[in-house]
Amino acid sequence: MNNIQITEEILTNDINEILNIIDDKDGRYSVDFYIIKDTQSKAKNKRRWYNVYISDYDDNARDEFLEETIKQLRNLNNKLENGYSIGDFLNPDESNGNNTNIETVGECITVLQNIDEIKTFSVIFNQIIQGGRPSRKYKNEKIIGYALDINLGRLGRVIAFIKSRNIKMIKKGSLVYISKLIKLENDIILVPLKIDAIYVEYNNRKYVIVLERTEFERLFKFYEYYKEKSKECLNKLIRLGIIKINPNVKKEILDSKKYTKKLTQLYESGVFNFHDENGNLIENKYNKFIKLIETAKQHDKLKNDISYEIITNNGKTIIEIPSKEALIWFIRVCNKEVLTDFLQEEIYIVEKKVSYQTTLDLWMKS
Repeated sequence: MNNIQITEEILTNDINEILNIIDDKDGRYSVDFYIIKDTQSKAKNKRRWYNVYISDYDDNARDEFLEETIKQLRNLNNKLENGYSIGDFLNPDESNGNNTNIETVGECITVLQNIDEIKTFSVIFNQIIQGGRPSRKYKNEKIIGYALDINLGRLGRVIAFIKSRNIKMIKKGSLVYISKLIKLENDIILVPLKIDAIYVEYNNRKYVIVLERTEFERLFKFYEYYKEKSKECLNKLIRLGIIKINPNVKKEILDSKKYTKKLTQLYESGVFNFHDENGNLIENKYNKFIKLIETAKQHDKLKNDISYEIITNNGKTIIEIPSKEALIWFIRVCNKEVLTDFLQEEIYIVEKKVSYQTTLDLWMKS
């Protein structure tokens, strides 16, 4: 169902048609509200991580959440009309020019298209489309989020996801103060009226529009996805003989949410794809990559900071990574956090904002 690349035109058409259906007074859709709970399970099977419950609520609450979802869809349309482009959630480099920093999207609407790869999303989604569980309390469960399911029947569905917040940390204006907003058992729950992501299943395609990246990642525990992809990436680089890494260092970096996220972005964007479909080495790309790693390491102002080593074995270059700090520098160099300013003839370490004199173009555009 998800083989079609989402473009600005497709997104605009989908949103307009969905809004027309919702605006239709004939009522060709139904709305349900769900509470998503974290079971606190440590099981490898992700299906045991979440339970989704159908919730009782009054019509006023339902209408407010529906109205907020419609508002967000209209806002997205306005952005598209004003020239916003599509930013790929897992691969910003492909959709946002030369920007490879996973934290920065620019004037983009961020869309997650490869939903099937995100197993935690499938776990929650499958429970929603099956109608959820009856409201019930479990000792170890914790509310992690909410979902407003707009079922369009045979035409598809739209699901608005809301990450639970700490009430004390939310500004007053972002809360819905309704005496009986959500009822679970005999409890009354305050839910922030703030949509973090909108799932769209329409016209034989499915995708998620991500409005609040951090909250979306927390709801679906993306750190597990980043960890799995980072492990896959490092194993590939080791297998190809590109890096040599201490196993303890590998374990350390896989426990870092920040750097597994960056490593996943690099992996997904194809930075380490040095072979074509037939398995032949793409020499130009590989040589530029090695040159980048060597140039950063050998520069007078960086060589004392960058702690990875470059060794040659039977004519093959190997990047030796003895410590977590060395691996972090490897990731940062690959992530273009070492940038060149041609006019000022300076090199910038992006996060530290420290400049070093050089005339080299460290990335060498491919």
